Formats: sequence, C-alpha cells, structure tokens
Amino acid sequence: MIHSSRINGNLAAGSPSSEAFPLAETRIPSDPGLFPKAGSPDSLSPALQTRNLHSLPAYELKFVMSTGGARQLADLLQGSLQTDPHGPVYGVSTLYFETPAWDVFHRQGVHRESKLRLRRYGDSPVVFLEQKTKVSGSVSKRRTAIPLHRLADLSQNRHVSQECDWFQQTLTAGALRPACRLSYLRQASFGTLEGHPVRVTFDHSITAVRQSEWSLEEECPPVLLFPDSVVVEVKYLVALPTIVKSALQACPAAKAGCSKYRHAVRVLQLADQEPTSHA
Repeated sequence: MIHSSRINGNLAAGSPSSEAFPLAETRIPSDPGLFPKAGSPDSLSPALQTRNLHSLPAYELKFVMSTGGARQLADLLQGSLQTDPHGPVYGVSTLYFETPAWDVFHRQGVHRESKLRLRRYGDSPVVFLEQKTKVSGSVSKRRTAIPLHRLADLSQNRHVSQECDWFQQTLTAGALRPACRLSYLRQASFGTLEGHPVRVTFDHSITAVRQSEWSLEEECPPVLLFPDSVVVEVKYLVALPTIVKSALQACPAAKAGCSKYRHAVRVLQLADQEPTSHA
C-alpha cells in the first residue's frame, strides 16, 4: 500500500519540510545489515532481482509528475502494492562517477550504456557500489555492499575485498572519478502483479551538487532540481502490469524519460566546466 498522503507539494526549499515529511514517519536506516538483508527479496528493484531470475528482462519507466499527479497515481495503486520494508519514506544519497570528458553524460564509447555510482540509504554505515546498465531498453544492476569507512581505501585505490574488485577495475579501466552527488527522499512500494515483481518509487526534494571527493557529504550548498515535482519510477519484469498501465494512463500528463543524473549535470552546468584534475 502506498502512503499517498506523504506526497506533499511543498518542495520549494532545498531541504524537505517537516510538514511534507514528518520526522516521526521518516525512517532513517542505521542498521549495517538493514538494506542488504531486510524484508523479502521481492522488495528489491526488479533490475536486481533479474540476476537471479534466469535473465528475465527488467524495465524502468520514469516520469516527472506534479505532486498532485503523483498523489493520484499513489491513490490508484493503493491496495495493489505494499510499502517498502525500509520505511514509508527514507533518504537516498548517490555519488556518480564520470570521465574527464563527461563521456557518461554524453553516452560516449564504453560509457554509453552504463553508470557507476555509490549509494547510501539514510545514515546507514553501509554503502553500495553499483553499476546500472541499460541495453535496448532492458535494465540490469550490479551492486556490492561495503562499510562506509572503507570508502577511504577505495579513494586511494587500495584493495578492499574480492567482492569489490569488479568496481575498482571498472573505475580504473574507464578513467572514472567522482563528479556529482544527488540526494532525495524516497517513498517506495512493491508487489507481484500478473506473476512478476513490480516496484514503484516516488522521489521528492531532489538536490544535486558537484562532488569531486569520495564522500557522500556536501562540498557546497546543493541545488534543488525539480521544484514542486516528483520523479516517479516504475520498475518491472517482462511486461508492464495492466493495473499499473491503467493507473498511469488515468493520471495527468507527465514528462517521460527523465535521468536524474543527466538533469543534474545540465542544471549545474558541469559538462561545460573544466574537469577537476585527479591523480
């Protein structure tokens, strides 16, 4: 069940208002094992589940909706999906990596179809090393969890563990370095519809900042990216369930195909700046 009442229109400030997201109802994970293990595997993004489901294709649809439209979608899906076990609302911080020529942003060469990133939920001492790949519309994700304090080792290219080797090798081979950090509040729900998993997320109060260091802390004041709007993502396997499709069609018109990272680079004009030199 989606808590549609928590999609609030007050997004004008750089940080979420207490009226929009009451602190008593906002769950900030702090258990080191919470996100790797909590809840049913069905609550994971289908793009992560597909690695264990005989390579069934996973897809994502993205929309920028008015808060009213997002609230309406939440109401229509109420009863079909259940609340994410990590809480009705939780914080997400993501550090994206780029080449000096911004090849990920420009979709050039080997970076055309994938992004490398670090992700942290709330104030958890666990960080995820992630690679998101999109080929012909199909999405897959790979991720490895490490303790937050091991970021210092990664930043110095020191060996962390065998499980992290793929991430470090991809960074080195792609000449990737920290470039941009996004933060937002997420409300998520999931379920099984028509025999396949589906997950719907509502991202609010999305901010971005240039980030040249291996840190999920702010280097300078962030910029609000989507004032008075919510980024909605629908993630599913094989085919979009009829219930979700009908709900989307019943909602007010929304802009489709939004990349939060690329929008952040444009708003911050990062690709127009000289890249920071990194050893």
